[in-house]
Amino acid sequence: MVLRRILGRSDDPIVRAERCKMVANGCQTIAITVVVGAIFAPLFNSALHPGPWARIGGGVTAAVIELLALRVMGYISSAPSEEG
Repeated sequence: MVLRRILGRSDDPIVRAERCKMVANGCQTIAITVVVGAIFAPLFNSALHPGPWARIGGGVTAAVIELLALRVMGYISSAPSEEG
């Protein structure tokens, strides 16, 4: 009950937009982590030598997660706000 008061009503468009932004931000953070872990970290670590398929897999995974973030951002309405 307390959590609902803190988060606000789910039918409020501003709250919905902020939640979509939060999920998209999380997806983008995961995508950057996958890119760094699969592509850039092995370049600086001599003990880890993944093959080209592992790097391609990391890039494709990051691209899919980024597309998911863009899809979530599509749920935000582009109506002008009443604040400004």
